[in-house]
Amino acid sequence: MLTCCSPRCLRIRHLAPGEDGPLRRVFAGLSRRSRYLRYQRAAPLLATSTVTALVRLQPGTHEALVAEVDDEPVGIARWIRSHADAQLAEIAVEVVDAEQGRGIGGLLAGAAARGARDAGVDYLTFWVHAEHGRLRQRLLRLGATPVADEPGQFRLSPRALLTADRGFAAPDSVDGIVIR
Repeated sequence: MLTCCSPRCLRIRHLAPGEDGPLRRVFAGLSRRSRYLRYQRAAPLLATSTVTALVRLQPGTHEALVAEVDDEPVGIARWIRSHADAQLAEIAVEVVDAEQGRGIGGLLAGAAARGARDAGVDYLTFWVHAEHGRLRQRLLRLGATPVADEPGQFRLSPRALLTADRGFAAPDSVDGIVIR
């Protein structure tokens, strides 16, 4: 995690509808392995149709956040409300390899969970690759339940994520500096 004595500054802000630059830069900062774990394939590029869908944002339904270190995008989190069940939203987080393990993913997940909760979402759905054991175990410790008919899918309330002991706390501010 970036600390107050670090010369670098972390900011989490909302991604604007259609703003694809940060998404593309974060994707470029993922290793082949990270792309495989996040997207279920190690594609060298995101398809244009995928980028378009991911930045087709709509407040209260599909929101995205970007984490920037010294104005450089290093992580993205998004939540998308289910069309079938308005109380359910899928959440996804990715952090460039060079910044993994510093708490940025947890801050992004917390900020996304807070936004989903504030929009009336009762449960978050996480799709977690079978080989991503560390994240699966972390979600289970938080009380997530595996979805029986969907391998790799876990459900957790935003409240459970936000009240976790550590690692998923929502930052005090979105669209502002949160850690120096």
